[in-house]
Amino acid sequence: DRKHVRRALTSEEIGRLLTVAALRPLAELGRETMPKPQKEGEPKKRAAWTYAPLTWENIGENAERARARLAKKTGMIADLEARGRERALAYRTLLLTGLRKGELASIRLADLDLDGERPAVTIRASDEKARRGAVLPLRPDLVAELRQWIADRLRTIQGAARLQGKALPMALPADALLLNVPPEPIKIFNRDLPAAGIAKQDARGRFLDVHALRMTFGTHLSAAGV
Repeated sequence: DRKHVRRALTSEEIGRLLTVAALRPLAELGRETMPKPQKEGEPKKRAAWTYAPLTWENIGENAERARARLAKKTGMIADLEARGRERALAYRTLLLTGLRKGELASIRLADLDLDGERPAVTIRASDEKARRGAVLPLRPDLVAELRQWIADRLRTIQGAARLQGKALPMALPADALLLNVPPEPIKIFNRDLPAAGIAKQDARGRFLDVHALRMTFGTHLSAAGV
């Protein structure tokens, strides 16, 4: 959409965005209440209450407060932490591959080669914008994160099977999706930005959205002389 001129994220902004993505699902439950601000000129009335916004300065303490509040619900804490970890990994994968969000959402475990001499992900022609298909190399640090993510998912499924007295699967299904990418990730992204202290639009009128992560990938390659 050329009506929106995008910009690339800086390295510092990337770090803040990934941190917020990982913490926010849990931190949302640690927010404190505050009086709801009244509009100027509005008649005074009994104070209504709302939740204080998450900011870069307070997101860590809100996450810790949520852990304390949910101390007896360890399963819920684990689910929220896993949700944040998955979101951060989705952002990181977009930033380190240049994939579009739809292409990322299409990746199944069978499309990954994490153990070869040159680890890569295959994007099938039916899922790629140009309809040609592509094989993209993966950075070693991303490969390590993806391996750990898959291994932890398998352990979670095995734990559930053990509790139910079922046979333990030795591997995840080859057609399982790598990541659960929501249909409209922009809504989540737009909440992560202010919590990371990153403006949606800068002074030059340039915007940030999920597709800007692809632009960031290209911009950082160019800056590195690739």
